[in-house]
Amino acid sequence: MTDFKLNVNKALEEYNEAKALGIATPSLPSPGFQPISLLPKVLPVYKQLPADLKAADAKWIQVDEPVLDSAAYLEKQYASAYAALAPVSPKIALTTYYGRLDSNVTFVAKLPVAGLHIDLDPFSLGIVSGRNIWKADLQAGLALGQKAIAALGAERVVVATSFLLHTPVTLATENKLTAEQKDWFSFALEKATEVSVLASAISGSQDAAHREFERTSDDAARKHVASTTADMLERNSPFAVRKEQTEIRTARVKLNKKEITQEEYEDFIKKEMEHVVRFQERIGLDLLVHGEPERNHMIQYFGEQLEGFVFTQNGWVQIYSSRMLTGPVTTLNWSFPHTDVYRELQYMQLALALRNEVLPLRKADREPYLKWTLPSFKLATTGVTDSFQTHSHFCYSDFNDIFPSYQGADMTLLKTFKQYGYSHQISSSVYDVHSPRKKTEASLVNLVNAARWARQMYA
Repeated sequence: MTDFKLNVNKALEEYNEAKALGIATPSLPSPGFQPISLLPKVLPVYKQLPADLKAADAKWIQVDEPVLDSAAYLEKQYASAYAALAPVSPKIALTTYYGRLDSNVTFVAKLPVAGLHIDLDPFSLGIVSGRNIWKADLQAGLALGQKAIAALGAERVVVATSFLLHTPVTLATENKLTAEQKDWFSFALEKATEVSVLASAISGSQDAAHREFERTSDDAARKHVASTTADMLERNSPFAVRKEQTEIRTARVKLNKKEITQEEYEDFIKKEMEHVVRFQERIGLDLLVHGEPERNHMIQYFGEQLEGFVFTQNGWVQIYSSRMLTGPVTTLNWSFPHTDVYRELQYMQLALALRNEVLPLRKADREPYLKWTLPSFKLATTGVTDSFQTHSHFCYSDFNDIFPSYQGADMTLLKTFKQYGYSHQISSSVYDVHSPRKKTEASLVNLVNAARWARQMYA
């Protein structure tokens, strides 16, 4: 059986450090576990965290419960957990960011907490989004804030941003963006300023905001998408993630810092290509690849070739590694897409751009997402000859959920594919570069044998 104990109250240590800087509201992750049956055992230990903070004179704590947007089946567990936490805690500001409460709002409103923050008793309004890098629509935010004040009173309304983990730090270090481009963006520090401006405006000092960015409206791109036809999604076809080497990344950084010349960089890349090809020839491979050392991350590399993408110097996005050409849906989702243009339109615009390149997470939201994944993928990959072979890489997926949407794809894993009668070719991966677990030779052999067995069973 699992026994829980509080070894170090890290939250208390960080609160005391922040308190000295004038920051007085700790934020705690909720004590939820899977399986939820562990909750009765962990709850008595978790209670020590807010109790210690209360003893240290914390007036409020923010408890993050993002799963509340889809956890109606946990209503009883939430009720019992917060009934236990409320008496020993400072005032609790329950925070559910990034998702809608929908039907859960009834039971959430009954929880014994002092405040509730939702994205969109004090009532905290998440008016400034932490999920993108666009300036907030301050006029719309002002209207929403005034509506909340009219219903609740100014003393009960707090204006806040949501979690800022997914946003870059500041625009101040971006020297290559035009003034027009900078005027459209808002990173973490700028979003904090937006919160301050909104709070002042809602209190009575109004300010105009959010102007139209001309480059977001591309009539040619819209007309191009409108001209697509059904036959562009079909063709008569008979038919791995890898981590970029440190040496290559280092050479690219040196080039960007002008520590080496373009000629020196290209000589280095050519030697890397030759090394990769010679190695494949030496071990007897019959299908050779050159390793793509000449380019940076796939999203950055292809995005830099497209009108409509802007790249920052320090505005990082949470992605990983270097890979081959990415599909339009992944490309868009690994970027900060415009919020004023329908995603399906952006998917298809990217698909048309990628089509030229290849020439000689809530169940209710899954269906619309998958609806546009396959058409945009096919639009990007079918403008080639019938002898052209497309290899599609699926990772981090529950194939039972997505398979019906992809069965119509022209793409070639194991019981799931047999179950749905998938008839194309399959290549199974045996090495996950994202896993910290070191692979042994025996474990790799076992996976290869499993793939062979599956081929015999399901062929």
